[in-house]
Amino acid sequence: MTQYRTSFALDIRDMAARMVVRGIFALHRLIPGNPGNPTKNKIQRWILAHLSISIGARSQISPGFFVFQRGKFSCGTNCRLGYDFSVWNHSPFTVGDDLLASHGVKAICGTHATDTARTDISGPIKIGNNVWIGANVIIVGPCTIGDNVIIGANSFVTGYVAPESIIGGSPARVLRRNANANSGSLT
Repeated sequence: MTQYRTSFALDIRDMAARMVVRGIFALHRLIPGNPGNPTKNKIQRWILAHLSISIGARSQISPGFFVFQRGKFSCGTNCRLGYDFSVWNHSPFTVGDDLLASHGVKAICGTHATDTARTDISGPIKIGNNVWIGANVIIVGPCTIGDNVIIGANSFVTGYVAPESIIGGSPARVLRRNANANSGSLT
């Protein structure tokens, strides 16, 4: 009987903790991050840190930010995550410094096998430094994106993307290899 009460008490405690975490996570959405208000950005990063979501200094997140599993998300410094940036992180999702991600970017850390059981395949996503991701890009892990990469809008990215590349399309392919990929020009 004591074991039952202990288990029940732990279940109630865990349920209450989940509700508190969900409430705090919902509150962070009410504080939009923007470059003009560093205080709001600091408050937002503090709330997310207490939810085991690591966002580096001088990074900004826009409304609609979503992370499926806390503790498996890490973002470097000076990153900008656009509106509706979402990560379904069944595996670790790691971003280096100076990421510029536009609106509607979706990252899915895993997929399913083509067998009849549709077996889950976990796949971490690692994004390097100084990466620019266009609007509505979908990234499916396992995926590694090197440093100084530009990903064109509406692309579908998986696998390995070499550093210093400009990629685009669905599925994404290399459009250009460039020693100065993030110069802001595709010419």
